[in-house]
Amino acid sequence: MKILFFVPSFNDQAGLPELVSELVASYPEATILVIDDGSEPAIFLPLHRTFEAPHVVLLRLANNEGLGLATSIALDYFLDGGFEFLVRLDADGQHPQHEIEGLLLALRQEEADVVWGERLNNLKAGSPKAVMGSVTKTFTAWLGRAIFRSTVKDWFTGFFALNKTAASIVAGAYLERYCEVQLLCIFHNTNVRIKTHQVQQLDRKFGKTRIRWLDGVMIMLRSTLMMFLYALRMYPK
Repeated sequence: MKILFFVPSFNDQAGLPELVSELVASYPEATILVIDDGSEPAIFLPLHRTFEAPHVVLLRLANNEGLGLATSIALDYFLDGGFEFLVRLDADGQHPQHEIEGLLLALRQEEADVVWGERLNNLKAGSPKAVMGSVTKTFTAWLGRAIFRSTVKDWFTGFFALNKTAASIVAGAYLERYCEVQLLCIFHNTNVRIKTHQVQQLDRKFGKTRIRWLDGVMIMLRSTLMMFLYALRMYPK
């Protein structure tokens, strides 16, 4: 079983050594692809000094291009490398590594093509950002159920796993800067089998979110528009 871990990173230098070390220890045969999305200072050289294992691959983008481009690169690397499963997790320590096996189980048993890590909790409940996040998550889940008959309740998670079938379907798409909702729209428009796996998100160990109030509003509006656009593709002309 060949696993590719995809870790996008932007100014998450402090957390990467610990995260990569834990992945190497738990999955010594897996490949870990870290994509530095234009961090300042670059994480590339410090990580190279820390990890000399051939299964740790470090790529750096000259500018901050967003998750869409980084995800497209990871998908191409996954398909070209002959891997079986791709697991995406963030570098800030919020995604519980002990839940990786839960993501992979349905893929190994060939019960799903995508397993989506559905967060059960909102961190710092009651804060303005948490309220905004909860409203956005609830509204998007409702819209997804209405448009796609989707059972996914958390469309914005960055913790998921997929197989070659799902990767082949999305590999040729132009992915937006924040592409999680777009990925699910594409999956729902095809015969991709989606399962969810519930997780308790951890406190952020490193860095801080770069999404502000206005960013959150814009993400919700763009996600709503995107879901309607993809819904139109479901119906014959």
